[in-house]
Amino acid sequence: KNYISAKGFSYENGLIEDFYLSLKSKPFVILAGISGTGKTRLVKLFAEAIGATSSNGRFKLVPVRPDWSDSTDLFGHLDLNGNFVPGAIIDFVKKAELDNGHPYFLCLDEMNLARVEYYLSDILSVIETRDFDSTGRIVSTPLITDTYFGTAANAARRYGNVLLPENLYIIGTVNMDETTFPFSRKVLDRANTIEFSHVNLIPPDFETSLELPSALNLPNTFLKTEYLMLAQCHDENTFILDLCYELNSLNKILETANVHVGYRVRDEIVFYMVNNKKFELLSRNEALDYEIMQKILPRIQGNSSAIKHMLCDLFKFCAGDYEGYQTDNNEVGTVMLKVVKTSTCKYQQSATKIAFMVRRYEEDGFTSYWIYLYTDKIAITLKGQSTHPNFQQAQYTETKSDFKVFCKDEFSLSIAGYQDSISPTLNGSAYTGMYITAPIFYEQQNYEIIIEATDNHSIAFWHDNI
Repeated sequence: KNYISAKGFSYENGLIEDFYLSLKSKPFVILAGISGTGKTRLVKLFAEAIGATSSNGRFKLVPVRPDWSDSTDLFGHLDLNGNFVPGAIIDFVKKAELDNGHPYFLCLDEMNLARVEYYLSDILSVIETRDFDSTGRIVSTPLITDTYFGTAANAARRYGNVLLPENLYIIGTVNMDETTFPFSRKVLDRANTIEFSHVNLIPPDFETSLELPSALNLPNTFLKTEYLMLAQCHDENTFILDLCYELNSLNKILETANVHVGYRVRDEIVFYMVNNKKFELLSRNEALDYEIMQKILPRIQGNSSAIKHMLCDLFKFCAGDYEGYQTDNNEVGTVMLKVVKTSTCKYQQSATKIAFMVRRYEEDGFTSYWIYLYTDKIAITLKGQSTHPNFQQAQYTETKSDFKVFCKDEFSLSIAGYQDSISPTLNGSAYTGMYITAPIFYEQQNYEIIIEATDNHSIAFWHDNI
């Protein structure tokens, strides 16, 4: 922590401890937030502080490409001549496997420029097969077997079976805005998602930080998990039982909007909490507050009234009862924000986040991180990168892109970032014309389009490049 601070980066109290506990509980963490908040730098500095650097080959930064669509982009593929072309991480993963005494850090920078559940699918599946062998080593099913290399005999001899090393820690950085792909629950269930919202532009006192603390050279035991199944925490039975009763109460609230969690999320929260209890890094409530933020809230989005009612009940769980405020009142979010600013909540961060989510629901009719178009008849979500993959410096005003919606009934359309409301034409279509502040879209990019209709209204959607 002192090493990172001496490098000129200041993070919220508890965030470094939270990052450590997240890695200790499961070697897959997502760092989310706006661009420039130090997500990638945290990974690099944390790795440096315990002895993993680019120069010794134990830290690797991999920029994710928007065209990644499956695991061959990570591990490699056979070309037309039958020669094996290594992927972005296969050599790094194999090196970690052969040097399992030291931690290795793989940072997937801007990991949601492509669909994570597509290109990372093999790792997401194999990470769930981990178990301890008779020697205490963590083993899993292979990521790829020697048959993967086909007729490329040299590659088969060089790599053989590639396992998921017990000393490999995967951290993805993402910008949670309308230019990137969202995460499926498959991804969110398997990761701790740490949100970066705090920025302190005041650097540390240079007079007291001229001497840089020495980096350590720690073994993998510093980060290696001790728990892969709930039964392995048997020495903390009372603590775990109390925690699970509380998680069960929380899950009943989530169930009312069909966003409840399963055993995997329960177990990973328990592992995090048990590790925190063992190392005494955070208070019990602070630790569970982080886990609600990281394992529960990222799963919640939608525009139904059930979402708002559930969020209100979840706010009561985190902040305490706020009796007298009705969920059909459109100023509940504002009241919630006053509560979290003037009161000490049991789970302060989570209560604050829920208040913002409710306020957004009341302002926009939904709560979501992504571009979301909403009319009386339909709701359309367009998710994807809003810049050209090869010319990201292109200015919005230099390119025209029409975003059109059709509905058999008359409707009005508003777009976040677009100043004027759009009136329908006689045939029921509407389009934006030249974008000014709203994003533009390119046919070279991949997009996910979600169209929701109400009351069986007929809708059609198309996207014109001009």
